[in-house]
Amino acid sequence: DNLLKSARDAHMSMLRVWGGGVYESDYFYEKCDRLGILIWQDFLFACAMYPTDPEFINTVQEEIEQNVLRLQYHPSIAVWAGNNENEAALVGNWYDTTPEFEKYKNQYIKLYVETIKPIVQDLDPGRRYLVSSPSNGRESERENYVAHNPYDPHYGDTHYYNYLADNWNMMTYPKTRFASEYGFQSLPSLVTMKTATNNSEDFSLDSHYSVHRQHSPNGYSFIELQMNSRMKLQKDDPKYFEKFIFYSQISQAMAIKTETELYRQDQANWYTMGALYWQLNDVWQAPSWSSIEYTGRWKMLHYYAKDFFAPVLVSPRLDASGEMEVYLINDRFVPILEAKITIQFYNWSSSAPILTKQYPASCGPLTAALQPNIDGTLMGYKKEEILVKFSLLATGIRSPVNYVFPVPLKRVTTLRKPNIEILVSNFVMRRHHQNLEYTVQIRVDTVVAFLWLETEVEGRFEENGLIVTEPQMIVKFLCKDHVSPRILEKSITTQYYLH
Repeated sequence: DNLLKSARDAHMSMLRVWGGGVYESDYFYEKCDRLGILIWQDFLFACAMYPTDPEFINTVQEEIEQNVLRLQYHPSIAVWAGNNENEAALVGNWYDTTPEFEKYKNQYIKLYVETIKPIVQDLDPGRRYLVSSPSNGRESERENYVAHNPYDPHYGDTHYYNYLADNWNMMTYPKTRFASEYGFQSLPSLVTMKTATNNSEDFSLDSHYSVHRQHSPNGYSFIELQMNSRMKLQKDDPKYFEKFIFYSQISQAMAIKTETELYRQDQANWYTMGALYWQLNDVWQAPSWSSIEYTGRWKMLHYYAKDFFAPVLVSPRLDASGEMEVYLINDRFVPILEAKITIQFYNWSSSAPILTKQYPASCGPLTAALQPNIDGTLMGYKKEEILVKFSLLATGIRSPVNYVFPVPLKRVTTLRKPNIEILVSNFVMRRHHQNLEYTVQIRVDTVVAFLWLETEVEGRFEENGLIVTEPQMIVKFLCKDHVSPRILEKSITTQYYLH
């Protein structure tokens, strides 16, 4: 329940059940039906070449028939997919198949086209069957189901991973019609790690525990590379491991935010119609691409997903010249008219805007629109000293704020250590006859970058990883069981970025 409700709370309208996993329980699909979450259902073939002998084909036929019959009545099932990455693997020679390419191509077609596809079309003719993901869809079919380039951005869907580039820069990412897989790793919180080990010697990157649990080759090096491209962390810092965890979550959240917002912006000019990041959940307490930890705790990424998947979003970006372009994204069925976008410039060392400007804004339904009349310059301010905040004012519409950082944080010259005061109100509300709602007040004396609120009290903050630009702000804390406001207040610890 927590997993799917967390997906719904982050405005996720589709989840992909990956071909390297399992067919989920009946309850899973029933819950998706109720929550309005669509399912992209892979059949369980992934990242391998499979045999096509009669015995194996017989088991495949039985597996497909049973699962299509079991699941096809669920309104949440949106699409079936034959496999994960096997067309790309065959074309790309991932498994040394080129010397016998025709043999493996014929086996590929026999399994996914001649065996699985007819069963799906016979038992569930109303739903689309995709032979592979990524794939070029009908274009792959025209090329006899194995395209010359299964990653062609003009067709179908793509997967994209790049751990070497600057992934806070939107110009890093390719065009696509549908981004069905992309991601970056981060470490889980210490709270979650401590459910696996209490040995303090395990809490370092080179410990046996940490090495054993990192299943991505060179994973820690890639995380460190991503962090160092935008932030500064000294290896002799006495809290290096703790900060490495925290910075890895900042890096992951910002990279996925950047990539996802680009895909949403590209509804306007490339007809990009979907973005499914890898991955939602975890199978153990380890570094991974997930946005929700094994214990159910949200990483910073999941808090950010709640904003970057919001139905209405002001989404800015820096172009190649360093000027800002601003998109308005509208996933509603009605247009946004007579709205206003407010742009505020802040010095990192203050807690009040140094300049505020407002511009008219509009956007049609189910699309994104570049706002043409916005001055995208930095108004002559030194880019090493400022950040820019964007918000939307429109009748009857709620939309999260958004930000542009003109330079990498490690180059900011005006960040200073904040004084932070956390207060919890004595007034506790019960929300929808379920969760208790506590009001947490945050007071600061300067802009705070990526303020993270942590508590071991069972529950969840509604917002986290905050860019705090005002002297005071309110965050709600939700939990099932009553706790004294004073105990909650004393339990809350903070982290933030500072170099």
